[in-house]
Amino acid sequence: MNPFHRGRRGRWIFFLAVVAVAVAGAAVLAAYALTRSPSARVTVTGGEVVLQEGRSTFGTYWFTPPTDNLSGAEQGFPITVAPGTLFRIAVPISNTDTRAHSIDSVSTAPPFSVAGTSVPLPVEVPAHEDTTLYVNLTAPATSGTYSFTVTVTCLS
Repeated sequence: MNPFHRGRRGRWIFFLAVVAVAVAGAAVLAAYALTRSPSARVTVTGGEVVLQEGRSTFGTYWFTPPTDNLSGAEQGFPITVAPGTLFRIAVPISNTDTRAHSIDSVSTAPPFSVAGTSVPLPVEVPAHEDTTLYVNLTAPATSGTYSFTVTVTCLS
């Protein structure tokens, strides 16, 4: 039945429902526009890289450093990016053991996410070799100032 044939009360209910849907749609569009506007910015002050790894028979970690602070101008921070965009960090890794070990995975805590690495994982790092693993992170979707923690897992 057509809502306009239900009488005055039915027309008001129909009108209020249309207005409610229009207001909700406008609110969603406004929220989207705020996160995508040119003035929306995410500032990344830097972060920490934590290596989850084993130890050699001598009790030393396989890789150094086991934690690394990536902040300050020498590391290229702070940076400012648009919400939800990619940025790259460099993770220096040095295998100090007498045998090769692998980097198996990379993860980060929300609101960041890992978008990829410079090489497919797992990747083996030969004994006494230095390398740099580049990690692409996705910035948070909401404007603000953030720092990240990246975990690099080395199982063998």
